[in-house]
Amino acid sequence: MKNSGYDHWGTIINKRATGYSRTPRGYQNAAYLDMSIPYAAGSLYSTVEDLFLWDQALYGEKLLSAKSRELMFKPNLNSYGYGFVITKTTLAPPTKLAVPVIQHNGGINGFSTVIIRMVDEKRLIVLLDNAEDGQYLDKIAQGLMSVLYDQPVDNPKRSIADTVLNTTLEKNVTSAIAQYRELKVGRTAGEYDFGETELNRLGYQLVQLKKVTDAIEIFKLNVEMYPQSSNVYDSLGEGYMIHGDKELSIANYKKSLELDPKNANATSKLALLSGEQKEVKVDQKILDSYAGEYQLAPTFTITVTSENGKLMAQATGQQKFELFPTTETDFYLKVTAAQVTFVKDSSGNVTEMILTQNGRKGTGKKIR
Repeated sequence: MKNSGYDHWGTIINKRATGYSRTPRGYQNAAYLDMSIPYAAGSLYSTVEDLFLWDQALYGEKLLSAKSRELMFKPNLNSYGYGFVITKTTLAPPTKLAVPVIQHNGGINGFSTVIIRMVDEKRLIVLLDNAEDGQYLDKIAQGLMSVLYDQPVDNPKRSIADTVLNTTLEKNVTSAIAQYRELKVGRTAGEYDFGETELNRLGYQLVQLKKVTDAIEIFKLNVEMYPQSSNVYDSLGEGYMIHGDKELSIANYKKSLELDPKNANATSKLALLSGEQKEVKVDQKILDSYAGEYQLAPTFTITVTSENGKLMAQATGQQKFELFPTTETDFYLKVTAAQVTFVKDSSGNVTEMILTQNGRKGTGKKIR
């Protein structure tokens, strides 16, 4: 593996790829990250060819003993072994073939990766993308697996969100929605991805651009397209909440909860909107102690600052937003469905934060 190693900013690497970040207005160079920070979580570089050598070595005992390989590939909590997820991938209809796989996704500023090992047939898929969102890697991987197992394969589709976003920015949201409807029934409809996540992603891109009224129109269109989805009502409720339309926000969060009674985010937001969730006053010294940088993933950090009695948070590639306290350690955001809890050690030092968003929890260690 002559083209793999531990990255360092000063080392000249022949044919090194440059990483990019995608923003609502197009691609830009990814933010700089000193590779001494993520360490083993994202500081290695490699090539498809080298990872194939790594894959092949894992079948023998030259690199690892049989006992070590057994430990490495034994599924534990959440089907995780030592460095790999051991699970099954279900291929697309009509067959829905379930293929046993050993896999892992990864990412760092400007890069996204996927490695999938199909050990029964000694097959391997490696995808290395020099853009950090990696939104299509899973679909590409599943398509490649379908080819390998002689299953039907859908042709790759263009993002309808990207197309409609450009129209929104160049013209207006009314023109963009008209374009969406025309393309959906037109002869080129099969060329586009009209999935629920497309319009949802577009809506949040518009929120980031502070075009909240436009975002609401896109979320409304998604509700029209997917009326049985709890998530689309949740997003519309959030759009109305950001815009200050309390009653409409409540109505949509209630509809989301009706479709999915386990939607914890909708429950939390309804409590907030109804006044059951109260803000409290937190001492300035305590707010100051939360300031720092928290790493939740190799490509995702949240920088917290204490500014004039307010606690502000800025995630990678996003705007800065205020955190509102409900207790001394618990905070929530008004612009999005998220809660933050700060964790202290026995000495009272802040060690990490817990981010809860869309029913998922992520822990970020304080690195600065």
